Amino acid sequence: MNSIIFLSYVILFWAALFVFALWTCSRALRVPTEAELEHPAEEADGAHPVPSH
Repeated sequence: MNSIIFLSYVILFWAALFVFALWTCSRALRVPTEAELEHPAEEADGAHPVPSH
């Protein structure tokens, strides 16, 4: 009987760890990268300005 309880705890632990890993990955994939943040800013400033001499 004790082995069934122990096995249940092990399965629950790994299931909880799997759910936490999926949740963490899904949150990390929603964070925009630096390039994605800079692209709209560059478009708002216009094309690359030509430096004057």
